[in-house]
Amino acid sequence: MADTPLFKSEAQIITALSLRTENRRLEEHCRNLVSRRDHLLAVNARLTLPLSLTQPATQVLTSIYKNTIKVTIQ
Repeated sequence: MADTPLFKSEAQIITALSLRTENRRLEEHCRNLVSRRDHLLAVNARLTLPLSLTQPATQVLTSIYKNTIKVTIQ
């Protein structure tokens, strides 16, 4: 009875539906991995910037802080 065309068709439909569900899950997982990769590439790019690019801003803030202290002490 299990070899009748009706049961074969039903089994094929169930298999196709489970494959579609698995495919959607894998697509979502791939999207998440791509998103994580893009984020890590952005973080890596920021980390490869030399400190000299951020140093002038730090020097300006330090200078402002020191001048503020001098003004308040006087």
